[in-house]
Amino acid sequence: MQKDRSFGDDAGREGLLRVFELLGDDPRVRQYRGRMASLLH
Repeated sequence: MQKDRSFGDDAGREGLLRVFELLGDDPRVRQYRGRMASLLH
């Protein structure tokens, strides 16, 4: 994701978002959503 966000039609980001949905309210989700956002923006 960091090197090429558009790779595989944004597959990296989409995959992580699905994992975050599966984990629900797990505290790590908030932590890693923040890390993902900082990588992408």
